[in-house]
Amino acid sequence: MANTREADHRLAKLVVLIALAIAGQLIARWIAGRYVSNLGAPAQHLSFAVDAILLACVPFGYLLAPRLSIRVLPLLDAGDLRRALFRALVLALVSMAGALLVSTIHHPNTTSGISAPIPPPLAIVLAIAAAFREEIEFRLGLLTVLGWLLHKIARENRSASLWSANVAQAIAFGALHQVAGFTGRTSTLSLTGVVLEPRTISGIVLGYAYMKYGLETAILAHAIGDSTIFALAASLRGV
Repeated sequence: MANTREADHRLAKLVVLIALAIAGQLIARWIAGRYVSNLGAPAQHLSFAVDAILLACVPFGYLLAPRLSIRVLPLLDAGDLRRALFRALVLALVSMAGALLVSTIHHPNTTSGISAPIPPPLAIVLAIAAAFREEIEFRLGLLTVLGWLLHKIARENRSASLWSANVAQAIAFGALHQVAGFTGRTSTLSLTGVVLEPRTISGIVLGYAYMKYGLETAILAHAIGDSTIFALAASLRGV
């Protein structure tokens, strides 16, 4: 009976995670449709296809995470939440600093797809939606599945497998942002462009947050980082 309740509880968590990822997708697409230009059919089709693949990875990642000693939903009390918020703040600062550093390095064929300033309230909503969507899909889904596969196939130790998977998912994360469909950045896909894509750096930091502290910390760090960037952009426009 206890095993049945535990199984039902885990299934309910998985359903909630998938629902949050889908809700994040819908919100992001709605806002992008209003404020982002240059999102042509190929980019949109790529975005839909990638979301479908990543969502398919989520149930496997959810089941495999405990085998890799990754805590998916570890928050139990207010003390844990306070610690997660503090860690998320520090990691968000590290992520923003790294992204800012690489963003100062020019690389060709990059344009902006943002056609109009996003109002701050909607920008915050977008930041939160993206945090749930991308952490569930890329970190819980892709990173975990890749880490498990590398651990089984290459027979590397757990840490080496996870870090290899973290770099791989961050490159995918940056590449998809580079060719649009997620944030409006458009450019010719290139290795240099992917390496210098700020989201590649953020993806590595957020992957570390997920592996070390759990999914909630990664979501919080992502939301804090994106919200701060949107708030700074809005304030600079007002200057």
